[in-house]
Amino acid sequence: MNILAGVIGAVLSLIGVLLGVWLNGRREERRWLRDNKLASATDYIAAAGNLYNFRRKQADARPEVDEQTRAEWTDRMQRSRAAIHLLCEPETVQRLEELSAIIWRTKPADDRFEDSTAALSEFTKAVRAELTGRPSR
Repeated sequence: MNILAGVIGAVLSLIGVLLGVWLNGRREERRWLRDNKLASATDYIAAAGNLYNFRRKQADARPEVDEQTRAEWTDRMQRSRAAIHLLCEPETVQRLEELSAIIWRTKPADDRFEDSTAALSEFTKAVRAELTGRPSR
């Protein structure tokens, strides 16, 4: 009888350990996903904002922004965009593409500032909803 109780105790302990490992793995996976979504979104917003501002003011011939800097912004924006496509939900990706389209269509002295601000706001809300698990407002 003591052997049976010991075996049952060992099996229950093993099940508890395995369950703990599984739950910890899930928690770490969610944390990794959230951290990478956040990093990709913030990197995209920073690079896209720089490109947007440059494209709007390009007529001013800003000498402080060289071709290499613009290429770095574009590269960061595209890498972040790819990560968002891989990691985020379809609604967030749709908001990202709407914002990207506005940025690429922007011309010097473009006066559609409200459109870009609204698209950025919608993208930010979608990302925030994914990160917090709460629906966007």
